[in-house]
Amino acid sequence: FPTAEFVIASASLLGGATTGSPNYRIRGSLTLRGVKRTMEFLALIAENADGGYTAQAVFDIDRTEWGALYG
Repeated sequence: FPTAEFVIASASLLGGATTGSPNYRIRGSLTLRGVKRTMEFLALIAENADGGYTAQAVFDIDRTEWGALYG
């Protein structure tokens, strides 16, 4: 299983976010090992000087939900 795929279903702006903290709630589906699961997480999304965007998120996943078992 050399690839994984995350498809964004929605991105909602969080009200009251402070500078440098997550400002969007991202919802979508993550496919690993041929198994698709929905998930959501918070992300910091900011516009760059050149008009592009940068996104950053940190989240944990339980790999057993996708059938990745070890030991």
